[in-house]
Amino acid sequence: DLDAAPVAAERRVLSQAEDGAPLALWSHVRLHGGVLHIVSAARRLDTLIENLDGSFDWPGAEKPMSFSLAGAWRDENVAIKGKIDNPREGLEKRPTGVDLAIDSRPLSLALDGTWGGDAATGFSGELSAQIRSRGALERLLGAPPAPLIVGDALSLRGKAQTRGASLALSEARFELAGQPFEGALTLSREGERTSISGTLAADELKIEPLLGEPSTFTNAQGGWSSQPFGFAPAPGLDLDLRISAAHVDWRGHRIDDAAGSLICNDG
Repeated sequence: DLDAAPVAAERRVLSQAEDGAPLALWSHVRLHGGVLHIVSAARRLDTLIENLDGSFDWPGAEKPMSFSLAGAWRDENVAIKGKIDNPREGLEKRPTGVDLAIDSRPLSLALDGTWGGDAATGFSGELSAQIRSRGALERLLGAPPAPLIVGDALSLRGKAQTRGASLALSEARFELAGQPFEGALTLSREGERTSISGTLAADELKIEPLLGEPSTFTNAQGGWSSQPFGFAPAPGLDLDLRISAAHVDWRGHRIDDAAGSLICNDG
């Protein structure tokens, strides 16, 4: 029960047993063919991980916690491996080191940095992620992935900082719709709306994979076409992006030293 986790931060739970000996309730736990049931009324979460194998080691309240688990979640095989330097520090909302890796067919994710113990201070450190299949990720999460994803694949690597429901990426490298970018992005969530802002740069940029095939520049008479471009982002997505490229390709036309913005607010 994730809602009950703060109880574990109480010193009487994490310090010592009644006889004065240090608690080691989670030292060297081995799992085979288990079932992990995770619930949280506050997060509207109720899910099962089945056929769970692995190990969980937490020899003492002030000792590092390490875990290595593999199981089946929503018909996908998922492996999770990680270490928390001092879980007690984190539960008492003080920074502690964290190293986490999640691997599955639709998604790989790795974090290495500092966790502040709650959503307000969040995580700070190195982040890398690779989404191999948007459809499989949607089935795994039970909901559509972030609207940032264009096409079926996305990879990113950079410095990450979370604050509440926002994620800031800096010194980052992205591969979106098969095209590499560098830059910084901030993703935030408020209610049902997602906002993405930042700057991206590329050496070579092809427009069609990102926005679809654009309308033609000219009409049947050879003049400039008055047909509007069709760009319809997700209804719950706000954008404030600055994009630059040394070379842009658009329907066979080449544009050098190009820069532009992509802005959308409330539809």
